[in-house]
Amino acid sequence: MVQAENLRARIADASLVKNRPVTVSVGVAECGPELTQDSWLKAADTALYQAKESGRNKVVRAPSPVPGPAAELPDPERRVRQG
Repeated sequence: MVQAENLRARIADASLVKNRPVTVSVGVAECGPELTQDSWLKAADTALYQAKESGRNKVVRAPSPVPGPAAELPDPERRVRQG
């Protein structure tokens, strides 16, 4: 998400076309083992259209995919130290 926002800002700040602003809208979607390629691209496409509809020149992130078995593993940062 940070990289997409940096790219969007750099394009907006660049002088790519003389006397005309150039902007970009970006849709970002997380890809994981629970998603097919088609569902991942559809999520990114939906986020892209949300970016365009909400004013353009934005980055919009699609909601995270439904948690699967991998997401249910304990978070190593939350483990309680023993001993």
